[in-house]
Amino acid sequence: MTIARLLLLALVATSGCKRERPLDGIGPYRFGKTTLGDWGYACNPPNAKGRIYCQSNPLEKTHAYKLGDQNALIAATFYSGDKTAPLAELELYVGECRVDELQSWLRHTFGSPTSTSDQKMFWKQKKLFIAAKVPPGASECYVTMVDVNNAERIAELEANAVPPPAP
Repeated sequence: MTIARLLLLALVATSGCKRERPLDGIGPYRFGKTTLGDWGYACNPPNAKGRIYCQSNPLEKTHAYKLGDQNALIAATFYSGDKTAPLAELELYVGECRVDELQSWLRHTFGSPTSTSDQKMFWKQKKLFIAAKVPPGASECYVTMVDVNNAERIAELEANAVPPPAP
C-alpha cells in the first residue's frame, strides 16, 4: 500500500471520531473562562452577597439562544464587580414557553434528568449543574446553569426535588 493510501485511510478512520467536549456554558459564555469584563453590557449593583447580575440586550438577536425551536434570552451572575470576577451563573429565559417542547429538547440535549420536582428538572453534568423551571401550563420557563462545585446555589435550585423513579 502506498503512503498516500495509508494517509487517506488514517484520515477516513479518524474523521468519524468526534471528541465530545464537556458542557461548560452556552455561546461565548463559559464557566472557568468568562469574566465580568467579557460581558459587555450594563449590570445591576452588587447584591447583599456582592454578586453582580447582568442581562444581555434583548433587542440584539445575537444574544437570543435557540432551545429547540424556542428563543431564550440570557442573563449572567458574576461573583463580584471586579472585571476579572468569574462567571457564577447563567440564566436562560424563555418567554411564551411551550413546556412540552422545551422538556423534550432538554431531555434530548442533556439526557434523563438526575432529579425532578413537579415543576423543575435537574441535570448534573461533568462541569455544570442545570436546573430547568418548566411548570405545567407555564407561559415562562427558565434554564439555569451553575458550576457543578457551587453546592450552595445547587441546594437552592434543588429545593423540593425528588429523584426520578427507578427504571
